[in-house]
Amino acid sequence: MMDYLAKKGFKVFAYDPRGFGLSYRPADGRSITYEVELKDAEALVSFVLAKTGTNVMSVVAFGSGAQVACGHAIRHPEQVHALALMDFVWRVFPEPLPTGFKEMLLSQPNGYLRISLVTDIFTQLLRFATPEIKAWVHTTFTEAAVGPFLTAFDPMPLLRPAKQFQSSVMIIRGTEAGITSEADNFDFLSNISSQIRAMDVLEGAGPIPSLEKNHYDRVLRDIAWFFSK
Repeated sequence: MMDYLAKKGFKVFAYDPRGFGLSYRPADGRSITYEVELKDAEALVSFVLAKTGTNVMSVVAFGSGAQVACGHAIRHPEQVHALALMDFVWRVFPEPLPTGFKEMLLSQPNGYLRISLVTDIFTQLLRFATPEIKAWVHTTFTEAAVGPFLTAFDPMPLLRPAKQFQSSVMIIRGTEAGITSEADNFDFLSNISSQIRAMDVLEGAGPIPSLEKNHYDRVLRDIAWFFSK
């Protein structure tokens, strides 16, 4: 995705959230709250805007990262031109989180969850992804900080007040997403103040179409087109 957008003339930046990849790993993963992630986003956006000499940027995000991206857009509408969101939940999940899920997160040593304990969730997220992507995810993401899971979706909605959301937004969702709800996505679009709101529906795609071979090319084209508006 980064290479494609760069070839289309965009200056592209990506980052590992706190506690993931090469980013700083706190001793206790419970310390990485939604508010901490928003502060990290503020620092990142300030760096990118200073580095590029621009006043606004566009953002691609999915999952809990979509909550962070939208939260930043509400607090700093002057900095965000457009967002492309995948695997996005505003108010409700189609199905409740598993019984005891929160208690399981709280019980993890040092606040880090071994991904092997939640393989069902990752299987759902990646069920349409290519074998190469699945292998990469399972070898790269062996554990995750529990803080973002505990605070990004409890209580919902985090994105309040929605009327302050002004950036252009496109939600990209597959008809087989499962984890997210079309009704919830439309509810969000109808409650924000953005002048440009779009829903990009991909037939037969799962929750993250950008990781799926049959939909990858279209997702890239649609994001580049939307960000150019």
